This record gives sequence, C-alpha cells and structure tokens, in this order.
Amino acid sequence: MKIYQFKSGANPPRVRAFLIEKGILETVEFVHVDVANGVNRQPEFKAKNTKGTLPVLELDDGTFVAESVAICRYFEVTYPDPPLMGVTAKDQAVVEMWNRRIELGLFRHCDDIVRNTLEFFQDKVIQDEAVVRVGRQSAKHECEWLDAELLERRYVAGQTFTIADITLYAAFFLGARSIIGSGAQYPNLARWYSDVSQRESLREFA
Repeated sequence: MKIYQFKSGANPPRVRAFLIEKGILETVEFVHVDVANGVNRQPEFKAKNTKGTLPVLELDDGTFVAESVAICRYFEVTYPDPPLMGVTAKDQAVVEMWNRRIELGLFRHCDDIVRNTLEFFQDKVIQDEAVVRVGRQSAKHECEWLDAELLERRYVAGQTFTIADITLYAAFFLGARSIIGSGAQYPNLARWYSDVSQRESLREFA
C-alpha cells in the first residue's frame, strides 16, 4: 500500500497520526508529492485523484481512496484494534457525529482563515478578507461551545481517544490555538489540548 502525501498541511498528519495510534505506520509506503510546484495538479497525479487533493491511499489492487476520514475508515476496518472510530453501532454513530461536528465547525473555519490569508494559496483560491472575519468569529463560537461540551468528558466523543480528537487537534494546528490564547477563557478546551499534546501520534503535526 502507498499513501501519497505532503509533510505540511493538516490532512496528511491526520492520517499518519491515525496509523501511529493503530501501530501500523510502518506497513504503509509514503510517497511525497511536491505540492509547492503543483505536481498534484498534473495529469499523472490527477489520474489517481481528479480533485488533486492529498492524502491519497493506493491499495495493492490499484484502487485509489482520497479524503482523510475515508482512508482512516479503511484502516479501522482492516486493523480494528485499538478502535478509533467506535466499536458498537452506538459508539460508531457518536464518534462519527463528533468528528463531523469538528470537521464542519472549528476545523473548517480555521481552514478558511488559512486559505484566505496565506500567500501560498493566492493562485489556488479566490481570497476574501470577509471570509477571514467570519471565520475568526465563528471559530470563537465553536471554541465556546466545545469548552462547555468538554466540562465532563476527557475526550471529544467520550472518555476514549478517537479520530474526533485527531481532527480537533488538526484544527488547533491550523490556528485554533491562537484563538484560545492562554486558555483562561476556555479552560476545558485548554485542558484537553494539554492532555492530548502528550501523545506521540500528534507530534506528526509540526
């Protein structure tokens, strides 16, 4: 198996962190794609993923799977222990709910801010300062909500570390940490961040 990736960004580290938690990082061959020079937008790569996004998993039978959570789902099924996406139907639904909430909430807002401020994206998206303003305000609302949710839970989806925690940490990598500042305004979120930051898997975000 191969995973096409680039070292920076927020999504490739999500998959690598997932594989480290599973203890299977060494079973996959990682192939670096030169995003800075647009290799991911060339026909050869788009034959693997027409969207040109990374990471992309190539299975031994030649199947290509894009999107970080879809890739993680494949490894969750093929390597079920330790579970990172729930065990029972109820557990799986709860983890999926929280992962989607993080993806569509804080992660998306932080991603919008990054894409609309960094020079790297100037020729890739139509940058709009209004998107940045809305993103910052929305991210603060998400932090307030998450802080209340984490009052009685150690992790995002319950008392067990899951893919939802990896996704939330990716949002912090994108810039959420600057939103919480010293943590005084969001003590539960700051406690969560301090706790999960000790995990070896999350050192992939660098």
